[in-house]
Amino acid sequence: MEFMDFANTEMPYQGTVPPTGLPALVPRTLVSQLKPFSRPHTVRSIWELAITLVPFFGVLSAVLAAINAGYLIAP
Repeated sequence: MEFMDFANTEMPYQGTVPPTGLPALVPRTLVSQLKPFSRPHTVRSIWELAITLVPFFGVLSAVLAAINAGYLIAP
């Protein structure tokens, strides 16, 4: 097997559109498109915490209950 030195290989494509067919990323366009996501939303944050923490503590309680019942059942 032959070792290829990719660091010294020239890129054959020099256009503005990457070879994947996707459009080039323009920083100004990205900033304007992502600007609505730069401001925090308190209600959304509380909602996300609630839908994450409630199931987490539910599963944690079930695991602890199963461990507790397992010790009682074990001879």
